[in-house]
Amino acid sequence: MNNSEQKTNDIRRPDLHKANVGRSAGEYILCAAIWYKGSEEKLPHQPKNIDVGYVMCGRRHHNIIQLRMMLTGEPTRRETSVQGFITNLDRFVDRIEGNKIAIAAGQVYGNVEGDELISEDLY
Repeated sequence: MNNSEQKTNDIRRPDLHKANVGRSAGEYILCAAIWYKGSEEKLPHQPKNIDVGYVMCGRRHHNIIQLRMMLTGEPTRRETSVQGFITNLDRFVDRIEGNKIAIAAGQVYGNVEGDELISEDLY
């Protein structure tokens, strides 16, 4: 097997990636997310614990804020949104619960300060 074939096989084997080690049984953080609570409407394809509004996901929270501004022209307001994360179990969690999950899953790199998770602690 040449080097190129080895890299391809590694990509298809999540067990070889550090980010997936030890997570087969438990909950872990997938990505940053923001829950926009303004809408009373029940929308399809939302995390299973979200009954109203909608959740947008992205690599970092500022990417989500920028994308929403581009799509809707509306700023993100603290009064009508919650910053958090999406887990592998299709749940939206806030920064505090996200911090507990990430620590338990061994996802946090470096020293975590405070009780709230920030995406820079993950990746």
